Amino acid sequence: MESTKSDGQFFFWLWNFQPEPFTELAPLDESALPSEPLSLFLRWFREAFSAEPFAQAAALATVSQDAQPSVRMVLVKGVRAPLAFLVVTGATSQKAQDLRANARCALLFFWATLYRQVIVQGYAREVARHEAQEYFRGRAPSHRRASWLFPQSTPIQGRYQLEERLARVGNRIQSDESEAPSWWTGYWIQAHRVEFWQGQPARLHDRIVYEYHAEARHWRCFRLAP
Repeated sequence: MESTKSDGQFFFWLWNFQPEPFTELAPLDESALPSEPLSLFLRWFREAFSAEPFAQAAALATVSQDAQPSVRMVLVKGVRAPLAFLVVTGATSQKAQDLRANARCALLFFWATLYRQVIVQGYAREVARHEAQEYFRGRAPSHRRASWLFPQSTPIQGRYQLEERLARVGNRIQSDESEAPSWWTGYWIQAHRVEFWQGQPARLHDRIVYEYHAEARHWRCFRLAP
């Protein structure tokens, strides 16, 4: 790892790191692509699921009411037509507060083994209470109990509070663990623009974009230069 020193500060050249070899895939052929992005996403996701430990992980970017951007990794719980992604969270979390103030957001799936990424731009719609309950009942019992301890992202004094509260309320909520707490919610991220990026040798990367035109209920597909 090479470094230089300027004004008393060390600077490390990250581009000197050589990436690990990746799976070289055939270039994308527009004539063979589906007319809508859901089919392509599901195809890529199935391949990523066989190659990656957390294929459903994505970076969710939001912007607060005062224009402060934030990003965090989330586990996407579902996908539906025409193309929307389900993310669950506590209503007190930073991402939920951001999405209530500004519904515009972005998701990024990155599958390093396949040298692929899917970039989603869209807007968020909060799920109905019964939808949140339905997903909550499908969570593992330990995850359901943990969700009842404190509203997500609220400050606490230390880890001991979590452990003490779990010991105190764990048995009491055992019979009601299928019910979601009042602060439990979720969002459908409805895509209006999706880019499928696939790395290729010599940086001749494939970049295929789908844009949704709501009035015509039609996806437009085109290629971008690398």
